[in-house]
Amino acid sequence: MSAENDRFREDILIDFATSDVGTVEQRLAQFSHEHPEMASELESLARDLNAMARTARPELEAVDDGAAKLALSRFARIEASLARSPQVWARAPFAGFGVPEIKAAATALGVNRSFIIMLRDRVIAVEEFGAGLLSAIATAIDAQVDGLRDYLGMPVAQPNGQMMKSDGKPVASTKRTLEEAMEDAGLDDEQKRRLLSL
Repeated sequence: MSAENDRFREDILIDFATSDVGTVEQRLAQFSHEHPEMASELESLARDLNAMARTARPELEAVDDGAAKLALSRFARIEASLARSPQVWARAPFAGFGVPEIKAAATALGVNRSFIIMLRDRVIAVEEFGAGLLSAIATAIDAQVDGLRDYLGMPVAQPNGQMMKSDGKPVASTKRTLEEAMEDAGLDDEQKRRLLSL
């Protein structure tokens, strides 16, 4: 019965997160009314969704042909080196991560789920992570440090469903500093100090 209840709760959270009806606040009011026993989980998820929505969208400038070719060349070299790497990934960092895995990683790292979701969605600039913090994150999500560094260096992931709702071309999101991400995730002072000390 407990597994069935957990599945039901997870389905409610997924429905809330992926619904495109109204604003997050309107959905929160509706879902909290329909499922009052899940109010705190729904509020936490609403904060996560609002934090992701605040990701700034930069104005894009025209890219000259030389810069575009250089970027493609660099990408091809990285891709080739990953293919030759003896440390072939069995899975990418955060692959298959659902609510239970996000909760477990948050507990292991001593942060909240919002911060783990920001890591999963590559919101934080990879240059912000020192070796100790990167190692702690890798341990918390059961990943290799080098693969995690490469993963976090990729562009910000688009929120679920955003690409389907787009009327135009996708727009790259700006990466945040570690300080900004910790603030947006709502980490308390102790959690911030701990992360910065790693």
